[in-house]
Amino acid sequence: MIAINLINPGTLRRRRSKRRIKQWVGVFVITAGVVAVPVSFELSREHQVQVLRAERVEIAAQNEATRQMLNEQGIEIRNLEAQANRAQALRGKRSWSKLLGIVGRVLPREVWLASLNTEPARPTGSSRDMSSIPAVRPGASSSTGKDEEPRVVTMKAPRSLRIEGYALDHDNLFDYTSRLKAMQIFTDVKLKKAMEEPVFSGKAIRFNLVCNW
Repeated sequence: MIAINLINPGTLRRRRSKRRIKQWVGVFVITAGVVAVPVSFELSREHQVQVLRAERVEIAAQNEATRQMLNEQGIEIRNLEAQANRAQALRGKRSWSKLLGIVGRVLPREVWLASLNTEPARPTGSSRDMSSIPAVRPGASSSTGKDEEPRVVTMKAPRSLRIEGYALDHDNLFDYTSRLKAMQIFTDVKLKKAMEEPVFSGKAIRFNLVCNW
């Protein structure tokens, strides 16, 4: 059998050209799709990285704010504890005016006082000790850049009262010592010294008492 092609050769060439164009278009589309998949995946991954970085910055800012808040609350708690300790110390503070009033009220007419002193003379932690501590506002930053914590100074109160004076005789001194013991304010009253000395035109007993509590 003999096949005769009656189509114009120009038409055949155009058809072949169209088929080649379609084939190249298909190859281009497939190639573009293959290339676009990893590119889009890379873009998506980069976007995720940016989102994670932004979240990390936000979390870091939140952590810093939380840390600052906890630091301020810690300082406030320590301030409140210090105030509570001071209030407790004040509640237990000895009423010196009342004590001196009682010491004078039980004083016999034949006895007079020359001096009253506490031992130790000044509370531990006051004066020189406290002057060496710089005054720092709670929460203020020091030269190291860290928040200063409030400083607590513990002072020990006097433990005894020294009474010096004169009595006309030993009986009057014994009477005064007995009255001080009967007050039940001191744990003990000790006579440290009693000696006769000339006073004006006569003589008197100079004494030294130590009252402990």
